[in-house]
Amino acid sequence: MGTRNGARKTRWLGWALTAAATMVLAHAASIPGENVPRQNFTNVESGLANAGDLLQAAEEASLQADYHRAVSLLEHAVRVAPEVSEYRLRLGIAYEREAESASFPAHLVRKARRNLERAVVLEPKNADAIAGLAELSYLPAGVCFGNLDEAAMLLDRLEQLDPARAEVGRAKLENARQEARSGEYKVRCGAVSMRQWIGRQYSASARQVAFPAGEK
Repeated sequence: MGTRNGARKTRWLGWALTAAATMVLAHAASIPGENVPRQNFTNVESGLANAGDLLQAAEEASLQADYHRAVSLLEHAVRVAPEVSEYRLRLGIAYEREAESASFPAHLVRKARRNLERAVVLEPKNADAIAGLAELSYLPAGVCFGNLDEAAMLLDRLEQLDPARAEVGRAKLENARQEARSGEYKVRCGAVSMRQWIGRQYSASARQVAFPAGEK
């Protein structure tokens, strides 16, 4: 009797695990754009003559909030001309916009940061890229803020290039700091948010971007 009961429990557990796995896969398949491979847009990319055409198509996709397609087009533009700061900037922004509506945004945020940082390396006075990096730090991904100390550092750098934009950024940063001190926020986000964790992983590279060697 004990053996039969054990066999029934084993079969039941197997059925339960199979059903659970099926539900997870079905849910993943239902997320719009979550599992759409980038190469679906290869035919679109190959039909465009140059990076300028790719940028225009990406801008049109962004205006329609189709950031998945915009990222694909801009990735191709970066492959065509990897050392152009403007292309890296636009790709970073597209990744950030795609992350805002993604179910699992962490890897998209990392890619956004990587491209924005590369844009600054290629063009150290690229105020748009520095402002984009700061925005990734002081705006929330989901319900939690990023690394607010890093945002302040980047805004100090932006002050040297675009004081008006830096002032706007500081106002948003101060609002974020006030909310982050609230009890409701601490309950909602806990000790460490995903955005803060990502920010810490990139803190060293962000310092190098904000204040290159030899600059104060």
